[in-house]
Amino acid sequence: MIKQLTKIFQHSLFMMKIHWQAYLSLSLTIIISLSLFLGILFYYDTTYFNRYQSALSSPPNFIQSIVTDSKSAEVMKTLAKKYDDAFTFSWKRGEVSMQSYLLPITLSAQAYFVDQNFFDYPIYFNGDFNNHSIIKGRSFTQEEVSSKKRVLLIEEKFSNVLFGHENPIGQEIRLPSDFTTGTVPGLIDIYTVIGVVKSVDFYPSTILNENNLVQGNIYLPLNELDGFKGLTVYEDTLFVADSEEVATEVYNAIRMEGLSVISSSFLRQYAINNYVEMRESQIPLLSSVLIILSLNLFALHSNVLKKRNQEIAIKRSLGASKESILLEFFIEGLIVFVLNFLIVNFLIATAGIVWYYFNHFKYPDFIQTLMITPHSIKLYLLVSITLTILNSLILSYQATRIVIIDAIKSE
Repeated sequence: MIKQLTKIFQHSLFMMKIHWQAYLSLSLTIIISLSLFLGILFYYDTTYFNRYQSALSSPPNFIQSIVTDSKSAEVMKTLAKKYDDAFTFSWKRGEVSMQSYLLPITLSAQAYFVDQNFFDYPIYFNGDFNNHSIIKGRSFTQEEVSSKKRVLLIEEKFSNVLFGHENPIGQEIRLPSDFTTGTVPGLIDIYTVIGVVKSVDFYPSTILNENNLVQGNIYLPLNELDGFKGLTVYEDTLFVADSEEVATEVYNAIRMEGLSVISSSFLRQYAINNYVEMRESQIPLLSSVLIILSLNLFALHSNVLKKRNQEIAIKRSLGASKESILLEFFIEGLIVFVLNFLIVNFLIATAGIVWYYFNHFKYPDFIQTLMITPHSIKLYLLVSITLTILNSLILSYQATRIVIIDAIKSE
């Protein structure tokens, strides 16, 4: 049995080599169609994952006010007292200018006055809950907070602009501390950099705008706010619950008060709903690809058989059974689809890698992750395997339907 299959396999390869033009047209159709099918899945999954990865990765038990007012903070703090494992913490922020005497640029900083908890939990910013990750140095110690030491953390973009390739830890930064004098702040205090926080902006073009203005964040101890006179500040509060149920209950209660808040649970559900919509939007496009592929395959199968009618008729007249003909063409169909399947995977993987490095060099601060979900992989494998089997069965069945006399006469 194995010898017979080996012989048929070798003969199939030989006949495919002879009729390579017909099989090349068949292969190109399969490669283009499957590449388009897999490429659509790859593109949608990658786009979705990079857009909603923060919402999907954040635990669904955070609530933050999106309107900075004291009423929102008080309501959230009051509700937190009702639950043993729920709490809130607040921070304040105001806008200051960072002094740079060496560079012809202006550095405008959103100054966050925070405690140690700030870097442990995701904070809502620009549509998502994101962690303000410390990538160099450290956060504040309790002693630094209580003694009002003049230390701060700066955003990565500020580190790059001010210090270049030098180590920013231990460097000094000058900040205005008296805003009671009007538009021009008075008094300059020196702060020591103890840490660098990952930039939260998406594109490096935001580092320096047309007005030579660099905008970003700096982080100071909460108690240090007392040293800034006349600075306009806004308070933000984050509610942290012990479970999603508690967070949902508190979220609904806050909304009943008519206050504007955002919850990580809401963003997660929003992301899931968009995933469902994305899948539904794919159906017409993927269906069209499969329909076009099926029609082309049927036409190309007929072309392959037309070129091999006489060969099949001669084999049948010499005693070859329908079963052997069927097996031969079934194996040929498998060979064609398996080879093209491997080529498609290689092409899409190569295109994905090229796209990844292109974006890496073009947008170094916004590196997207290549992603294809298990659902898409299963769908692609199901379609590929189904088409492989159907293609092979149709090709082999049509081969057995050839009438010997008519095939010989037609030649």
